[in-house]
Amino acid sequence: MRVHLKKNNLDKTVLILWLAFTYLGCVSKFIVTLTGGFGYVTISWAFFLYFAVFYLDGLKSWKKSLTMFLPFLVFAAVYSIQFQFVFRSAPVTENAVSAILGKGVKIDVWNMFLLLPFVGSCVFLLIKSDAQMKYIVKYVTLMIFGVASVYGFIMGLIDPNFIRNTAAGTSDSFVTYGTIYALVILIPVVLYLAVRAQGKKKAAFVAISLLYIGCVMVVEFFIGIIATVVGIVLFVFGLIKNKRLMITLAVALFVLVLFLAVTGYYADLLRGIARIVPLDYIGERIEQTILFLETGELEGSGIRFEMYFDTFLMFLKHPFFGNIIWYPDATDFFVNEAGKTAIYCGHSTNLDVLSCCGILVFSLYAYFFVIMYKEGLRGKTGLEKYTVLISAGLYIFISSVNTVFGVAQILPAIIFLVPCLMQKDIEIGMLTGEELL
Repeated sequence: MRVHLKKNNLDKTVLILWLAFTYLGCVSKFIVTLTGGFGYVTISWAFFLYFAVFYLDGLKSWKKSLTMFLPFLVFAAVYSIQFQFVFRSAPVTENAVSAILGKGVKIDVWNMFLLLPFVGSCVFLLIKSDAQMKYIVKYVTLMIFGVASVYGFIMGLIDPNFIRNTAAGTSDSFVTYGTIYALVILIPVVLYLAVRAQGKKKAAFVAISLLYIGCVMVVEFFIGIIATVVGIVLFVFGLIKNKRLMITLAVALFVLVLFLAVTGYYADLLRGIARIVPLDYIGERIEQTILFLETGELEGSGIRFEMYFDTFLMFLKHPFFGNIIWYPDATDFFVNEAGKTAIYCGHSTNLDVLSCCGILVFSLYAYFFVIMYKEGLRGKTGLEKYTVLISAGLYIFISSVNTVFGVAQILPAIIFLVPCLMQKDIEIGMLTGEELL
């Protein structure tokens, strides 16, 4: 009995450390500063090894976990082989690994190597974790993202670019763009918790929801803000129990949007919103959107729309096997080197994989996402199931308009954290969810 308790406490400790390692930038930054990139890679794979072999029931769930992980593993292998050995002009990472191997490792391959242990850890954790462990993940996650949101909110007020620039690797912020997008995916689930909770816990969850939303608004990721607003609107629709009323409101909203688009009043409405929102960044993005809708001209980040469309057109040229094998010396639409064919935009995981590798390779990734999503939905009904569906939709949107393979935080959020946040409260010794809040 004493051995079991020690093992159980070790599992809890390792699990909490992994969550902190993944989502608290100060922890990973400390490790990199102390041990370098080698230490970060070693620790991330050590976590994966522990969860795969030693965590809870050990090797009893190995077969099921590996079966669930296999589609992504095969996808990662084929994806990496194509980018490393076929795609000759793919950008190369300048790190110690490239120097040791004497051959440049492609950036996309290196990113996938860094991502694999986090995705693998999530698969084994989701399959092996019991209600108690998921309960612990639920409240530790709420606290970790609460700390990240406070930091992000304060730093966003001081300098929004400080966090936005983590996307370009030019900022030392402890909250990265990956954490912000993970936060966006979790917001509908926290709203669900607020609706279902009672008493003090309801007030706590409402406060947490407002803190998360406030952080997203202040750090000024335009895509994140759009996804958050859409997620909130969809969640509110889910609260309407009368189906006729829901359909009526949906039709009315569609007619309103159509009327604004046809009459051109949408520009006045958007500018009115820009005047109300006390963020200059939002006003700039709204003006860029209006310019694009009225004239088709693109400026600033609006150029992404053109790159998305061009990438989609390239995908249609070779939809099944992708463009890498046809254009091994190609470039991306952002760089657009003279004399080379552009086949991807570098700002959309879904479109880039489809265009570069084709439907056959992309289907492995999509299949993995579907089976993990179904595993997370197990036992959920009604509003609970609908909320998970909203979070999945937000992930699909984010991965369609941004890159998610280059950071470790986004995929684990939808694979593992969302199901854990849905875990019903249980007692653990003297602690309950209410006391942890």
